[in-house]
Amino acid sequence: MRLTAALRAVRSATAALLICPATVLGTAGAAYAEPGDGLNGDPDAAAPYWGKQQFDDCSLMSVADVVGQMTGNKPTEDQIISLATSMPSGQHPGPVYSLPPDLANPDSGDGTYIADLPMLLGHYGVYSVYTNDHLAGDGGLPTGIAALDQELWEGKKVIVSLNGETIWDQPGNRDIHNHALVVTGIDSPSNVVYLNDSAAAGPNTQVSIDTFEAAWRTSDHGMVVAG
Repeated sequence: MRLTAALRAVRSATAALLICPATVLGTAGAAYAEPGDGLNGDPDAAAPYWGKQQFDDCSLMSVADVVGQMTGNKPTEDQIISLATSMPSGQHPGPVYSLPPDLANPDSGDGTYIADLPMLLGHYGVYSVYTNDHLAGDGGLPTGIAALDQELWEGKKVIVSLNGETIWDQPGNRDIHNHALVVTGIDSPSNVVYLNDSAAAGPNTQVSIDTFEAAWRTSDHGMVVAG
């Protein structure tokens, strides 16, 4: 991805744009922990709602995933793009999302602000709240690993903003948050976080808690909690 200095600055801000690579190398793992053995969340139940992104729309695909989990009726990529391109952003002039100007290069667009995602979820009747370290410090919804684990234990669905290169173990700038995905489970005894990542090969990607934390802290632990 080619990023201007100004865009790098925007992406390092609290509600940064998420310009998500459409494809990453590697394969997804299979969930192996069983509920009751320290696993909070349900990766197996969430797996059918995973979808592969075709553009720089990881945030939108995460919304579609969560809508599917919450309602049983998952929007298609075309449907969620149509909604996002017609809905005014609450973070900047213009719509929540615009298609890349060069459709042959799906990473050539401007991405999406994670703070806009509750509006998209609300369109489908799914209530959600955005938080990060700064908002939590001002009395907002708590964030961080312990809070995320608690939300999953309560059956909530969670979208996080993080650094993709760290999650995928690929070269690149690991100091910015540039990707969104759905966290479907945390198994603390096994040191595993389960992810529905629309840029991966399939659902139930697994990473260690330390790897996940290193990627997530780039966004000041930004997350959208639905339910």
